[in-house]
Amino acid sequence: MELFFQGLVVQWLRRFLDVEEIAVRFCAGPYFKMDFDKGQHFLIDKEVIRKIIQVAKLSKKDNVIEIGAGTGNLTKHLAKSGAKITSFEIDKSFKNELEKLKKENKNLKVIIDDALKCNWKGSNKIVASVPYHLSEAILMKAIKDEVKMLVLVVGEKFASKLEEENNKINFTVNCFYTAEEIEKIKKGSFSPAPRVNSYLIVLNKKNSLGKMDRILQNLFLYKGKLKNGLMYALVKEGFTKNQSKEIINKLSEDNKVAFDETYSRAKFSLLKKIQEFIENL
Repeated sequence: MELFFQGLVVQWLRRFLDVEEIAVRFCAGPYFKMDFDKGQHFLIDKEVIRKIIQVAKLSKKDNVIEIGAGTGNLTKHLAKSGAKITSFEIDKSFKNELEKLKKENKNLKVIIDDALKCNWKGSNKIVASVPYHLSEAILMKAIKDEVKMLVLVVGEKFASKLEEENNKINFTVNCFYTAEEIEKIKKGSFSPAPRVNSYLIVLNKKNSLGKMDRILQNLFLYKGKLKNGLMYALVKEGFTKNQSKEIINKLSEDNKVAFDETYSRAKFSLLKKIQEFIENL
């Protein structure tokens, strides 16, 4: 009886979906357990996938990273572009399906591992529908590994942070990239549907940098304490060591402890204070 009803459901779905989309929707059913801790919401909307490919402007010269390949819905379209594609997927249950795609596409490399633990240097683009909870970590690593362009599907909350000015994510990203929101993506474009809407965003590395951007970039990329990173950034920009020490002493008069933190642990209010002080020099 259960199989009979499943057959009826499949027949009904065929009126609206192709075989591939039916398979993905059934992945959310009782025979395939989703791992929500990994943020598994598979993009099944073909129009959205086409838009992603269009916006990414892929060519055979590109070296592209995909994060969260899942069932390979986006992966196969990326591979068709002729670009060199490296698709990461942390969930081993998708390995066989992705390996089939790999055999069909010589330009596709599949890595079953945590993308955040791997080296992205040498890749010029990231094109992915990313797990929402990893959006910030992916962006920060992309900056450090010098990725020039990101075409990402992200959650509503993260998209808002990128757009709003008074937060650390927006502050940091704007030092390195120009960000553009392409379109809103409805919940029904995914299986299973997430609780919030999503957004397709594009980030392009800035080619022309002002003094402030260069200082803040070097401050972000410095691995040690904030005060040492600021010294490094200021000296690199042409300030003398004595001038740099003076600036740091004035900035840290009220809170020297804060300047012993790294950039990643520094509060937005402190970074904004640094920016405004140097702009007024």
